[in-house]
Amino acid sequence: MATKKKSTKRRSTIPDVAPEVWAAYAKSRSIEQRNAIVEHYLPWANGVAKGRARKLPNHVTLDEVESLVHEALIWAVERYDARRGSPFKTWANRRLVGAIKDDCRASDWVPIKVRREARRNGAEGELVTMRQWGESGDKAVTKRREVRPEPAADH
Repeated sequence: MATKKKSTKRRSTIPDVAPEVWAAYAKSRSIEQRNAIVEHYLPWANGVAKGRARKLPNHVTLDEVESLVHEALIWAVERYDARRGSPFKTWANRRLVGAIKDDCRASDWVPIKVRREARRNGAEGELVTMRQWGESGDKAVTKRREVRPEPAADH
């Protein structure tokens, strides 16, 4: 008989905010209630930040990631609609991770399209080398990989 492996993923021990609290916040939209909800979920959000920070390059500090996550948590609390039935942490996790990814993309020197193509071709390591050469963008990838652009077909 095969034995089941135990999940190594740690589950959050922070309980969800009571539905009554969400309903009261949805009705009043008071900053005090919002801040109370944010403070309640802050330890969970910091855990998300720590988990994601481990996967990022060394030049990205945990403080930067936590700052992004805190802003995203405030945004998520303000826009969460409990009537839709999705648990807050499930819904907000996508927003927190998305904020981290958006910031990484915004500070990346390589356009998304070029990075995607390099990943597809197994040449992502070459992007680092190109940065050292001072080249960037589609022209750099074309030059580095010695790919000649195909001429446009006449119609």
